[in-house]
Formats: sequence, C-alpha cells, structure tokens
Amino acid sequence: MTERLSFRGSGILLLLAVLATVAACNRVERQAGPARDTLKVLSSYLPEEIDPYADSRFISRILAVNVFDPLVRAGSTGEPVPALAASWSNPSPDVWRFQLRDGARFSDGSPVTSADVVRSFERARAEGSAVAGSLASVKSVQADGPQAVDITAAEGSGVLLPTLTAVLIAREAPAAPAGRRNLGTGPYEVVQFVPGTRVELKATASSPAEIRHTVWECFSSGPEAIESLKANPGTLVIDPPEEAARWAAGDKRFTLSSEFSGALQYLGFGLRKGPDGRPSPFWEKRAREAVRLALDIPALLEVVGPAAGFPASQLVPSGVFGFDPEIRLRQRDLSAARSLISSLGLGERKVPLDTTQPNAHVARAVAAQLREAGLDAEVRVQPSPAFRRKIETESQLFLFSWVVGPDAGEPLRNFFHTKDVEKGLGLNNRTGFSNPDFDRAIQEAARVSEPSARLPLLKRAIQILDREIPWVPLYTVRSVRLHPKDLGISFRSDGMLLLSDLSRKTKRP
Repeated sequence: MTERLSFRGSGILLLLAVLATVAACNRVERQAGPARDTLKVLSSYLPEEIDPYADSRFISRILAVNVFDPLVRAGSTGEPVPALAASWSNPSPDVWRFQLRDGARFSDGSPVTSADVVRSFERARAEGSAVAGSLASVKSVQADGPQAVDITAAEGSGVLLPTLTAVLIAREAPAAPAGRRNLGTGPYEVVQFVPGTRVELKATASSPAEIRHTVWECFSSGPEAIESLKANPGTLVIDPPEEAARWAAGDKRFTLSSEFSGALQYLGFGLRKGPDGRPSPFWEKRAREAVRLALDIPALLEVVGPAAGFPASQLVPSGVFGFDPEIRLRQRDLSAARSLISSLGLGERKVPLDTTQPNAHVARAVAAQLREAGLDAEVRVQPSPAFRRKIETESQLFLFSWVVGPDAGEPLRNFFHTKDVEKGLGLNNRTGFSNPDFDRAIQEAARVSEPSARLPLLKRAIQILDREIPWVPLYTVRSVRLHPKDLGISFRSDGMLLLSDLSRKTKRP
C-alpha cells in the first residue's frame, strides 16, 4: 500500500510528492543529452536514499521495485506471482513456506540465502520502518535451510501473500557508496546516486529488460519539464504537470497514457487534543458530517483535471475486496452543512487545512466550498516532511491520498485500528481515530481466510468508517505518463512503473 499526492491541472496523484527537493532540482547541472539507448525519466521529486524500508513515497517505491525483489510480487492485475520466491506452500493454517529461486544473486554477484530474507524482514518489521504497518499479521520469519523460509502469521494467513509484496529483499553493504548500500536482486542496479537530484540505473547482466539504461532527474516546474523534453525527446515523465502535458499534445513525438491507479484522494481529520489541551474542532462526529455535507465532489473533479477518476462513496475504490456497493455517494447539502456548522460554533475560528504544493489547487477548492458553508478553512501549503509530521501529531484537517491494493483488510487495520505499537496495530493511524466496533470487525476479518466469510466482516468495518467519518473520501484518480510514442507503456493495478515492462515499438538505430 502506497500513499500519493496529486499534481496540478493534470490531477495526477503522487504517493507523497514533495517540495523539499525543489532546491536540489534547481541545482542539477545541465548535461549533454543521454545516449539514444538511454531512457530519461522525470519526476517531481527523488528520494534522499535508496532504502526499501525507509521511504514509502510513490517515486521512492517505484525506484525500489526496480532494484529490489520481494518474495512475492503483485501481478499486473494485483494477483500474487513469484518473484524472489519460486514457489510457496501452506503446510499449516498459519504457516507459509517459500522456496527461493535457484541461482538468485544480488547485484554484486553474491548468492541470496534464506538468512538474507530473514534479515530483510527484521529490518522491515523494525520500529520506524516505512512498511512495518503492513506486517502486523506476521508473527515470525525463520530460515529452514539455505533456500527455504517459513513465515508464521499471528492471526491467520488468509491474506498474508498480498502483504508480502511490500517487503523488498536487500543486503546491506555499508562500505558501498551512498545510494548503493542496499544491494538488490531486481532487474536493475544503481550505478550513480545524487540524493534528491539524480539516479542512474543500469540493467543487470541477467536482466531481460529491453531498456538497459535509465537516468532519473526531477523537475520543479512545468516550464523546466518542457525544457527537458525539448532537449531530450527520449524522456518519460511520471505524472507530468499541466503545462508539460499541454505542450506535448502539440508534438507528434510524444503521447499521454493514463489508467486508473487504484489511488483515492481523501480529506482527513485530526481527532486528538491539541498542544493546548483543547479537543480538535472535529472531535464531535457532527462536525465531520458537516464537512462531508459541504463538499461538492463533482465540482472538485473539474479542478483536478483529466487524471481525475470518479467520486468516491467510501474509503476503498470499487474493485477492491471489501468494497460495499450498498454505500451510496453523499450529495452536497449546503443548507444542512451551514446549520450544523452554525450550531457547533465552527465558524467562529479559522481551521487550518494542511496540504503540500502539488495538492494546493485541490485544497483551495475544498476550502472555498467549506467557506460557502460557513467554515473558514485556511490552506497551509508545506514541504512534505513537515506535512507528514503535522498529520501524525497535530493537524486538524488535511488533504491526502492512499492506494489500498487488491484487499482492504490490512490497509484498514493499519490506518484505522486503535494505535497499539506493541502489537503492531494502527501504525499508520494518523488521525487518532479509535472505535471498538471497528477494531473487533477488522481483527475478526484478519483471522478469517475464507473469502465468503471475510467479505461481510470487511464490509462491516467499512460501514463503521462511513458512519464515524475519520476521513471523507473524495475521488479516485488515474496514473498518467507522458512518453515518446515509440515507447510501449504497461499500467499496473498498484501504480508501479516496472522498467522491465517497457519496450520500444520501433527499434532505434
């Protein structure tokens, strides 16, 4: 599961796009265009380190899945398929055994062993890991000889396989240069890394990838992206800004491809007490209901642009296991919203609405709709690291997004269960939401593997969220890629870009 942020005009959602690297982007030294067999990739940000356990942002994750393999990868439609594990079995109800791929090696040529997998899971499950929240159901990971690994689930293993796609297997090499200290078994290896600025990937000798060399750089504005496209038409832009998409529409060398990404934009509430001891203005459910009634989501979609999907009735998109078709989309009721806001005294003070620069245009549209209902929401645009800290500690109202994946169970437990660090529950619960009925429903769903029995439990959990409103779902979105016309693009249900999936429609000389 990965979170994303939207980009202006094209409405494209990035899992956590940032402004923190803008200065670094502006310092990128302009170089001669890369060779014709090199694919240049542009993004609005790049990671500060290549570490699969330290950074869950969208672009960071894309880079990581090209360098590191999980035991099990999500297939193009979300189904688990072999990756580093050649096969697996379920010898007992709570235990899965994985047999590693014969001949698997890290990029330095060293063989992959079961001990490497165990150490990777230890890092992934450690406090502070970006993926620890996805592994709450894992009880133990043990080697069984050099090539087999047993994973025991604490509360049933019915949905274990999809969660394992989040754990990328890496071997630490502390003496290696920065950016290459985590060795992977993926189809590409890092050959150059400038934190936040530039990443160079080369296909490994055993990789079947047609694209053998890629250079990743970031842009800080639409005009900068356009200049890069002009200088090098062999460029792919992940979630391009509006200006670049519009410019490329008039150039026959480029095309724009898009597809539903599985991401969902939402408005989240902080439900904790503030530093002054006062409860959040949204502590009372009627206040959250007022916000939901004040929003005109179809009008928001017009602001987002062509990458917007459709209004969301609930916190998981249709097609996700757990979606409840009985939950209907709420219609705007401005009169009812005004009445609630007035009776609760919400119009008597400004309420900060936290966001980042890529989401600012949507946040301003949300704030304008809330002001029509009498709630004075003040948009606060912040760099991503500061934004993340705020929503995890003190934010009262924030605009964000998430990607659920094919099954709602583990994401719901990770984001909405009452936070319990010791048990690994609710590790990404940023709102302070706590509801015993929800906790019981989602825990029971985790213990049930039979889909026909599990589905009603997940629906019950989603119905509780619909009733209690810790988040207001807004809309689904589409992934967008601006790329050369001779480059074949494959879209995946998890929104990832696997470079080995790319192909040239016509061979270059």
